[in-house]
Amino acid sequence: MRGKKGVQLAINSVVIIILAVAALAFGVRLIYGIFSGGEEVLDSITPSQEAQLDSLLEKERIAASPSSRQVNKGKETSFALGILNTGQAANFLVNASISAGYGGDEEILYYDYSNFALSYIDNYVINQGEKEKFLLIASVPGEAPDGVYIINVYVCSGDEFPSSCSKENLYSNIEKLYLVVG
Repeated sequence: MRGKKGVQLAINSVVIIILAVAALAFGVRLIYGIFSGGEEVLDSITPSQEAQLDSLLEKERIAASPSSRQVNKGKETSFALGILNTGQAANFLVNASISAGYGGDEEILYYDYSNFALSYIDNYVINQGEKEKFLLIASVPGEAPDGVYIINVYVCSGDEFPSSCSKENLYSNIEKLYLVVG
């Protein structure tokens, strides 16, 4: 009789240990998913971003979702952008670059902004009344100072593909995005 109780106690202990290890593994995976999800770069526009862009493009010719992103040094993040063509069919040039950076107490960050992998240039043909949506991906260098960086997005249009943006061919106001590093 005593031998059976000893075996039953050992089996119960093994089952409890297996369940505890499984619960620990699930908890670690859940925590990892929560903390790594913020640094994930989206490779496509999410349905919520698509809906937000559609809503914004009812009132604006250029829209962004979100307009601000937080990212760690050495990581990437993305912004969804949209253009609504309210005129005749045209060729559009999209160009993005960092114009300034500000640290604590709004001090200007003197840093070579060209180290950011961001300068985005692409051409689109958009017919009258149609929308074009795309992602802008920002890569932050590992040595970039903590702060807020302002990304200017220029959208220019013309009968032919513009080679650069100027005041004469600027389609709408400059869209400003904010990249919070740190």
